Amino acid sequence: MKKTNFDYVKVLTIAAIAIILILSFLPINPDSHYSGTHDPETHKAIIITEYKAFYTILPFYTKKVPNIGATMMVICFFLFYISSVLAIAFLLFNKNNGFKIAIAVATLCIVPFAGVFVYVSIFALIVTLVYIALFVISIINFKYKEHVSDCD
Repeated sequence: MKKTNFDYVKVLTIAAIAIILILSFLPINPDSHYSGTHDPETHKAIIITEYKAFYTILPFYTKKVPNIGATMMVICFFLFYISSVLAIAFLLFNKNNGFKIAIAVATLCIVPFAGVFVYVSIFALIVTLVYIALFVISIINFKYKEHVSDCD
């Protein structure tokens, strides 16, 4: 029987990162805000919920956070995207250590968006958990491959 070099973990990891990057451009993050008016019957404030893309969170931070905080969030935002793309590239070129570093940097950069300041992004929280899982799975898969190659 012929052995194949097809690595399902690598393909699924690349697919998961690509799906996350694509979803970040879709309007899936709810953003509720006061409309400035009240309902005449109930005398309650009218809250409007809009669904926004993940990258639109940045202008929200620049309004609510002091300048240094907003600058750090912008840097984290771009590092997250760059590190995610680098993680895919490292996986394609079989650079396991580079992948681990890139996915760790991307995870650390997405954590502030998961609720450090005044906005909690469910998307960022899910991405953080997925990236942590991908990191752990890659470590387990790499150790397994080392063990299998040692046994051969």
